[in-house]
Amino acid sequence: MNNSDSNNKFKITKIKVVAKKQIQEKIKEYRPTINKEESASEVFNFEKIKQDKKMVMVTGVAFFMVLIISFWLLNIKNIFQLNSSETNNKFNWGEIKKELSGVMGEIKKNIKEIKNLQSTASDSLRQPERTAETKNNIELLKQRLSDKILSEQATTTFKLK
Repeated sequence: MNNSDSNNKFKITKIKVVAKKQIQEKIKEYRPTINKEESASEVFNFEKIKQDKKMVMVTGVAFFMVLIISFWLLNIKNIFQLNSSETNNKFNWGEIKKELSGVMGEIKKNIKEIKNLQSTASDSLRQPERTAETKNNIELLKQRLSDKILSEQATTTFKLK
């Protein structure tokens, strides 16, 4: 038994060596042959690789450009249809004039208040303790006026749409 065990071990070792040699030969077949004199740039064509990368990039950009433009063109048709349906709606010019004259009346009223406060402010220059209070009142009225104008413009714009 001892003799057969050593024969089996010898056969297994021989099979391993043969298999290893076969694997190394296969690797040599698939591996590109590089001579020591050849440089990496001769084996790998870096210019071709660079051109290939550039080609892939240009192709990708062109694809996405075509994709975006096609979606845009499809969407434009819908936009024109929406705009044509909205132009059929007529504006109520009488209501717009009424709102505008109301806003203008409020603006004139607030301007008169500011002028009155400015005249009282000149009077208050003679009284220094009232000057800061009057300035605060003027700023407060200016802020209320600008808020009112903005809110009226926003509602008018909203109603126009």
